[in-house]
Amino acid sequence: MREVALAQPGRLPATKTLIEYGWDVPSPAYLRDHIGQMEERPFDGVIMRLEGKGRGLIFSGGKWDQAHYQADQEARAGIKWGKFRHNFIMIYAASGQDWFSDSDWEGVLGNLAIMAQAAVAGKCHLAFDPEPYGKNPWTYPEQLHAGQQAFAEYQAKVRQRGQQFIEVIGQYLPGNVLLTLFSYSTFAGQTDIAAPSRNSPAGRSWSGAFWSRPTLGSGP
Repeated sequence: MREVALAQPGRLPATKTLIEYGWDVPSPAYLRDHIGQMEERPFDGVIMRLEGKGRGLIFSGGKWDQAHYQADQEARAGIKWGKFRHNFIMIYAASGQDWFSDSDWEGVLGNLAIMAQAAVAGKCHLAFDPEPYGKNPWTYPEQLHAGQQAFAEYQAKVRQRGQQFIEVIGQYLPGNVLLTLFSYSTFAGQTDIAAPSRNSPAGRSWSGAFWSRPTLGSGP
């Protein structure tokens, strides 16, 4: 996997970084106990998954509590980072939420805040896997109000929610490098230019990356 940062004023030139991520994604406890062995491998960093409630599935429904992540916090504190300098906590896109529900999104943003605070405490960044391992939040026909709410209305609402999403990350991690996987990724012309606190590494807001017809291949 490559971490790609496009050239911007005031930034260093883009570089390639090899990040370890696979089906064997480690927990903080595993990293604490095996970091020495893992850093013998030819990587520059690693993606981890927290083991508390939801395990990074921030869209799955309900509102989490910091207490659910006490064990993860204690394990992160015990990780002795050495060679690995580019490390991430993964959040996932499988969804139980309704894009039009403010109460659902209060929970989503609260859960995201917990993930962001965990990244701060662990001296990491956040990563986002938009592939839905479960209910798909990106496909219009599968949405709760498909048929009642037009595709364009969903597209506008998802852009709004994406802006809220980035604002929460920026509140806790203003310098975050948001690593996203290729599936449903950001393409030129599909994003809005945003304020610096809401910028992705490419200088574009995550909020516009989804719900465009070329990406989904569906809609009216």
